[in-house]
Amino acid sequence: MPASRVLCASGDTPLLSWREAREGQTWQDSLLPSAWTLDPDDALLRLRASGLRDSRQPCLPVYLAWAAQTAGSGLLMVDASEAFAGDQLPLHLLQNFSFALVEGLVTASALLGRTKAVLLVSPGREAMGLALEEWLANARGMDAAVPAISVEVRPHTREPERPPLAVNPGELRLSLETWCRLPLAFEAAEDFRQARCLFAGGAFKELPLGADLRELLGGKPGSEGALILDGGLGGFAAAGQPLRMDPELLRAQGLDPGLGSVDVFAPGQCPVDITRQALYAHWRLAAVRDGHPRRGLLARAARLATELALGRGDREQLTDLNLSASLLEEAGLAAAGTLATSLKAFANEWLEHTGGECPTGACRRRRVAPCQERCPAGIDIPNFLSLTGRGEHGAAVSIMVQDNPLPYACGLVCPAPCEKVCLRGKVDKPIHIRAMKAVSAKAAMAQSGGYPPVCSPRPASGRKVAVIGGGPAGLACASFLARLGHGAAIFEAMPALGGMMRYGIPEYRLPKAILDSEIATVTGLGVEVTTGKALGRDFTLDDLAAQGFDAAFLGLGAWSSRALGLEGEALLTGVVSGTQFLVELGLGRKPSVGERVIVVGGGNTAMDCARTAVRLGAKEVRVVYRRSRTEMPAAAEEVEEAEHEGVHFTFLAAPTRLVGEGGKLTGMEVVTMALGEPDASGRRRPEPKPGSERVIACDMIISAIGQFCDESFTKGADGTLGEVCLTKWRTIQINTATMATDRSGVFAGGDAAQGPATVVEAIRDGKRAAYAIDAHLRGAAFDPAQVEPRPRWERELLCSPHGCGWSEHARPEIPMVPVAGRSLNFDQVELGLDQAMAENEARRCLRCDVCIGCGLCQLVCSEAGGDALRFKEVEGRLVFEDFDRPTDKCVGCGACTRICPTGAMRLVLEKGETSISFTGHAISELPTPTCPECGKPLPAEQYLEQLRQRMGDKLASSAGLEQQLCPECSHKRRGMSFVQNMLR
Repeated sequence: MPASRVLCASGDTPLLSWREAREGQTWQDSLLPSAWTLDPDDALLRLRASGLRDSRQPCLPVYLAWAAQTAGSGLLMVDASEAFAGDQLPLHLLQNFSFALVEGLVTASALLGRTKAVLLVSPGREAMGLALEEWLANARGMDAAVPAISVEVRPHTREPERPPLAVNPGELRLSLETWCRLPLAFEAAEDFRQARCLFAGGAFKELPLGADLRELLGGKPGSEGALILDGGLGGFAAAGQPLRMDPELLRAQGLDPGLGSVDVFAPGQCPVDITRQALYAHWRLAAVRDGHPRRGLLARAARLATELALGRGDREQLTDLNLSASLLEEAGLAAAGTLATSLKAFANEWLEHTGGECPTGACRRRRVAPCQERCPAGIDIPNFLSLTGRGEHGAAVSIMVQDNPLPYACGLVCPAPCEKVCLRGKVDKPIHIRAMKAVSAKAAMAQSGGYPPVCSPRPASGRKVAVIGGGPAGLACASFLARLGHGAAIFEAMPALGGMMRYGIPEYRLPKAILDSEIATVTGLGVEVTTGKALGRDFTLDDLAAQGFDAAFLGLGAWSSRALGLEGEALLTGVVSGTQFLVELGLGRKPSVGERVIVVGGGNTAMDCARTAVRLGAKEVRVVYRRSRTEMPAAAEEVEEAEHEGVHFTFLAAPTRLVGEGGKLTGMEVVTMALGEPDASGRRRPEPKPGSERVIACDMIISAIGQFCDESFTKGADGTLGEVCLTKWRTIQINTATMATDRSGVFAGGDAAQGPATVVEAIRDGKRAAYAIDAHLRGAAFDPAQVEPRPRWERELLCSPHGCGWSEHARPEIPMVPVAGRSLNFDQVELGLDQAMAENEARRCLRCDVCIGCGLCQLVCSEAGGDALRFKEVEGRLVFEDFDRPTDKCVGCGACTRICPTGAMRLVLEKGETSISFTGHAISELPTPTCPECGKPLPAEQYLEQLRQRMGDKLASSAGLEQQLCPECSHKRRGMSFVQNMLR
């Protein structure tokens, strides 16, 4: 056997050393035939001498499991499932040590005579099996002596119980890491060095057994403090607690000896909150298995921890939690280690929570809804959706304009990043948030010709601010400045306000009449307007200061287009920039187009140019983009609408040369591209394929590959660069926290400072800059919290009607003008949602601002034996998942409504019906009996039956459950019976 392998196996990091030693080798060089031609008895002796133990069951020597196997039949099982949510180890091992896994399986197949491998993976990781099949096939293709092995993939989740020390003669089940180590153990035998792989501080490490786990953190700040093992599912170690990679020692400390990650507590993390989350994860492992006998016990532990974390518990509950830890231990559940080690390591923190105090504040921190968090302007989306659904459009607009003074424009052209994180989209489809803005803004405009006032403006400060640029950033800045009591004056270079909303977005997307009406709501706040005046051409920053302006905001936009950079671009007629093309249209002129138009680019500007060229009469319009459709930055709906209107697309093609004749464009040569590794943007880098050049005939090219800010404004009177500095990307240099430039009192935002972006991102910058300018004028420090999305306590719930829950509401399609009606005109294409559709969409909202995702409702339901509620975790939040389950499982006990800390769960007990609602939507409706004597509603029959089963016939009878009476009437009847018996 190669000495290098023995050296690798006897070192402190066997796997890492093996990977380094085989660099430059092919698969065929790496595979060692002697490994699978060993004598079976010799192989067992070598395995025993190595001392190899399974990483998931570290106290079980692998040779015992191997010796128990039946030769000639059975399965080779690879446990590649995640030990906890976010576990990186299985995927990392599979990607980086595939050679070791293949050799381990091939060796076992040859020695045991087995031809089938089963790969256990976490749900959603099934593609890992395809990679293993390919690797095994490659190995067999390189060496005919390699046994043929088929692969089956099975979804698998971690068991809630501690793994038993047991073997199955028909299944050799080992962890993925152990399979990778198997070839080294066979080769090195007694020279084999035991080690373990895990992630420490987010980095992959290999550590010899017996070494200090804290060494893995490499001096990371806090590495001597308290540690989290496997996200809490493996337990916790107190600050200064010795922690060595020794399975027996770890188990004796109550920790999971099969851990896969270790990390220090991050600043602001609360150990009680982390324990709560870990116990919830343990409960889910049992809850996904309907009928698991211990799920109630796990639910109780998680429920008690959650109530303490939320400040709703006391010392009595802490005592109950300690008892739960003992019961979990008796039941052999892995959650026992999590809870017991936490209670021991963080005794003081648990005690503080019994008094309602959380030292870090993490347990009390309210998170805003994901949609509001992602919205650049920070609009309170859940509340405006509810008000729009109820038809209270004035109130809905009042909420929107608190953060965004242009909701109508955004309701038509925003790319809606909020919808991409909408948790309803994790269940079926996201809410039409963008279109809902337009519904209320349109209705408010129709009702009053404007928007209701947001609030009373501050008293006039007497300070004046020049806002240079009347696009979305400038309009937003001026609007907020006026509300803050400052005088705002907009200076616009173009004939009218609106910036790229007017001159860069065609009317079929954003009609000018709508834009004018919305701009009037900003200027109506007392904002002065001067048009046709450009910075650098007509005035300078020094001129403004001389005129008495106390500060200035630069919202100049990005009006210059990037050239294709091809020879003849400036000489051939028919080559224009996308910005120039759209501005001509915005000015009311009709740009001439060729018969065969090529648009180069993949963003929204490219889509606007292509769809505009179609409307101007081009016979053929083609978009050429150097990446694939998946990488296109344009909104998916814009691409789809362009296709509907007849635009052709050529992907993975980049222009290399312009073709012309007599000074006129006749074609464009392109080269086919292949996608390589991801670049700085996260998209795969396109690389040209030599010899794939071809010419696409055309008589017009519109370049839409990027925009930048015109630098002319930076020139001083003497022709030198002014005091406002630019970055290497030709944007204005700013402090992104305060939007301040290098010149005191001058701020900037929007495309000129951040690069070409969206309308709502420009509004975000204008809003932030206004508050920063306000702080500057007052001589105060800018507080970023003023402009960050924040939760509001006002909750406008839109309730579903009787008998109608969430599952009855489907996302509607937004009505559009038929394609046949769009040709040769710029009429608005999107007709918008009607009120019935808007009400439907509002009902679909899961109200993530009301439900804080604590999980108490489903935990208490599970503890009571109901298991009627199902949430799933999405990006750290709980989402109501199964709309139909409560209908079948709920007994109407109301435990979930009594424990809910926010009122998201509500019980309505009416004559004839018991209804459980979640954020206003009925999830369970049960017939309600009535007391035959007084007519009051009684608990649902399903609940009474559950009580009878749990109490037994004798107790149920004494409690009056069989009499179908309310408590008052039952008490009266018992009293009357007692009196009658006394009189006899």
